Amino acid sequence: MKHLSFAKELGDRVGERRAYGNLGNGYRSLGNFEKAAEYCIKRIKISNEIGEDSRVGDGAWGGKSYEDLALGVAFYKEGDLHVTVFFV
Repeated sequence: MKHLSFAKELGDRVGERRAYGNLGNGYRSLGNFEKAAEYCIKRIKISNEIGEDSRVGDGAWGGKSYEDLALGVAFYKEGDLHVTVFFV
């Protein structure tokens, strides 16, 4: 959370976006998909505002995007676990 606070204080939108992504990843690994989606959606909004792609790349999620995680959470909330696994 300190990273996010510093980025906001400095007006560093890229740092803020990165902090939201890190928080989303952390909550995802803890199994708190709703909180993860909340932070990932904030990251997506900043990405769109600054004109950056929101893909993760070939890292931890194997090229999945934050949009994929948000969609997976939406299906999870609806109880459709088979579709959730595809996105998350």
